[in-house]
Amino acid sequence: MYRQRLILRQTVERSLLATDHAEQHTAFRHLPTLREIAPPSRLGTQGLRRESPVPATLFLGFAVALGALLGCSGQTPSSEMSPTTTSSQDVSSGSAAISDTASHTQAKTIVLATGFPENSATFIAAECIHREAFKRLGYKVQVVSYPLERALLVANSGAADGEALRPINVSTSKAYPNLVLVNVPLMHRDNVAYAIKPTIHVDGWESLRGKGYRIAYMVGDKDVETLLPKYCNRNMMVPVSGSRDRGLLLLTAGRVDLHVNSAIPALVKQVEESTGTTIRCAGTLDSPPYYLYLHKKHRAIQPRIEEVFRAMQEEGRLQRCLDDALQHTDNNIR
Repeated sequence: MYRQRLILRQTVERSLLATDHAEQHTAFRHLPTLREIAPPSRLGTQGLRRESPVPATLFLGFAVALGALLGCSGQTPSSEMSPTTTSSQDVSSGSAAISDTASHTQAKTIVLATGFPENSATFIAAECIHREAFKRLGYKVQVVSYPLERALLVANSGAADGEALRPINVSTSKAYPNLVLVNVPLMHRDNVAYAIKPTIHVDGWESLRGKGYRIAYMVGDKDVETLLPKYCNRNMMVPVSGSRDRGLLLLTAGRVDLHVNSAIPALVKQVEESTGTTIRCAGTLDSPPYYLYLHKKHRAIQPRIEEVFRAMQEEGRLQRCLDDALQHTDNNIR
């Protein structure tokens, strides 16, 4: 075994002093086979064929690493190293370059949380808008659906790179200090009130004042959470977590008088079919604009993505994404 190790060391040393690749390959022609270095008992029951030489590329890599170690220990004087010899500094630089490249590649994908379900037109429109916008800056985008409140928490924590489509009031909330507003409105969405009783009608937030309605709303819908307490008694507000259809189910069960949400006609239709109950839109409360929020770690690209959004507005691309999404999802935005 000692003899084989000595042969390997001598071969590596000859390769390190070689001045071109041809000499290196000539040196490695004299390497022992893998069976000569390790007996069959250490290679498993099948072993390897004796005539199968060890691939030269495997030992070239080993030679470079060993050469770096020899260079650090002073056994190979730097004055004797040929231009083709790899030094420990070169190896370190190469490793750093590979690491930087890997980090840069990972940073090229922007992950955006959103509170809209994947089968909704809003989600599809969000994907269309953000993928095209960030593509112009050299990024890829992945949009991931979460419950409304969780989408905010994921974006604010930095687990996601931001949140797609939120009203502007989130930017003034102290609860989410890490979110930076990209101040270009991407779409408008109606906040509406759904009801079962045909006698209920609403027209703006003020029409809720003093009526004594029991009103369900989605936890995490910050626009509604901010405005609703101004017009109705908190004791009459019923918070709903999770899926957007839960408020509609409370409505069909008679436990609330209204369910306040952004317009979700496709989901309303699904609940009507499953419960056999007719749900009507009792009126519109407002139609706020929706924006992109980035985590503060991406603050540097905020002005650049704003410029892209403005350009897409002028080109009509924002509206085109909305129109395309509506065609594929049965008018599920407004």
